[in-house]
Amino acid sequence: MTLWDITENLFFYVFVAIFSVSFIITVHEFGHYLAARYFGVAVEKFSVGFGKEICGFNDKAGTRWSVSWIPLGGYVKIFGDVDINKPFVWDHENNCERRLTKEELKLAYCTKTVWQRLAIVFAGPLANFLFTFLVLFLLYTTVGQSYTPPIINALGVDSESYKAGFQMGDQVLEMEGRKIRRWSDVYRTTMASPGAKFDYKVLRDGKEIRLTAKVQEMEYIDMKGRHRTHGRTGMVRFRMMKLERIRSVNGVDTSDNPELAKKLILQNLDKVITVGTRFQEDKDNVFLVKIPSEYNQHHFNKKEEDKDIYIYIVDADKKYYLRLTPFESFYEIYHIISKVIKESAILIKVSVQGKTDEPAVGGVPKISENFAKAAKSGWYQYIIIISIFSFMIGFINLLPIPILDGGHIVFLLYEAISGNPVSPRIQDIAFMIGLVLLGGIMIFANINDLVIMISKLE
Repeated sequence: MTLWDITENLFFYVFVAIFSVSFIITVHEFGHYLAARYFGVAVEKFSVGFGKEICGFNDKAGTRWSVSWIPLGGYVKIFGDVDINKPFVWDHENNCERRLTKEELKLAYCTKTVWQRLAIVFAGPLANFLFTFLVLFLLYTTVGQSYTPPIINALGVDSESYKAGFQMGDQVLEMEGRKIRRWSDVYRTTMASPGAKFDYKVLRDGKEIRLTAKVQEMEYIDMKGRHRTHGRTGMVRFRMMKLERIRSVNGVDTSDNPELAKKLILQNLDKVITVGTRFQEDKDNVFLVKIPSEYNQHHFNKKEEDKDIYIYIVDADKKYYLRLTPFESFYEIYHIISKVIKESAILIKVSVQGKTDEPAVGGVPKISENFAKAAKSGWYQYIIIISIFSFMIGFINLLPIPILDGGHIVFLLYEAISGNPVSPRIQDIAFMIGLVLLGGIMIFANINDLVIMISKLE
């Protein structure tokens, strides 16, 4: 990779990340804005970006809408966010502190009920959640959900499906009499049913065949230190394989030698071979697989260096979309969101326990890389990741850290229960602790990401 390529990629990563983060944070702040206006609270400023203003205008309600020079998110400045017992604000024109007037107090945040203030604070994360739901719902019910066809292109050696007589190229038509439309229909059921037996109808060479296979129970620690327990059939639908993760080819050890793995695979294109890869911490999984030559010509074309680290088993450019009903869309969105929360919680847990070398929290470099990869993959993938990121922004903001919305919610709940607000001094101390904690996490995540990215350029 040349210096120009690195510079070009860096510019693209930064641009996509800035746009994505700014957009999602603007959605978040707009939630605060709408709730504040609904409850009669004045909003002084709504800014996209921070720092000195580039351009802007005032609306009839007195809100200043602006775009600022530092494009890293944005903010909404709500009027009267002060101590109700000391309703003083800074008068910029006279350069002094003054008390709010009776008319101003009617529009001030501090005079609203605790439940109204709670709603204004919660409206930011809620806007992120609603954005995620609406975007995914519209995407799934119009374009459709991307899916993987239920056609087997790899089989685990000595797996239950291999023993039951499944073959590469089999298309799964039914499972326990239920029609199968996509690979996830099989995957989700078997993952959640270790030890169970299922009857299948498959299409092989134009003929329908019935087979019965048991689901093997798997329990292990994965490469990120997470404890896993689930079912496994051995039937696989691979899209691609990363060369650095291939541990063996036809019994030849290729651990830490992706060039050897590539050489052996290219020598055996269009043939059934065994490929070992590692999903578990201390065990390789070996699969029978046929790697088509037509999808791997990039290894003979040095102009496509960005693809050189992958072996493709299917056409990477061919996409499949299944239009869902409203009910199916609800279920899929629930499944995605619950999985994101569950996996994030598990990864944070093992990271805190020191069981993984990988950071649980991604910093700006990692976020930029993810956005850029999604954007390069196409608009569909980009919409998916920005929707998930919106949910994560909302979820993170609800964490009970004082500087975040979750911290404000804790203070307001205390006020609702006790009848008295948390003292300004305690709030200030809590905000400082929250700022240090959040800052420390972000510094660690960003340094870790930068080290990883730099090492990849060597």
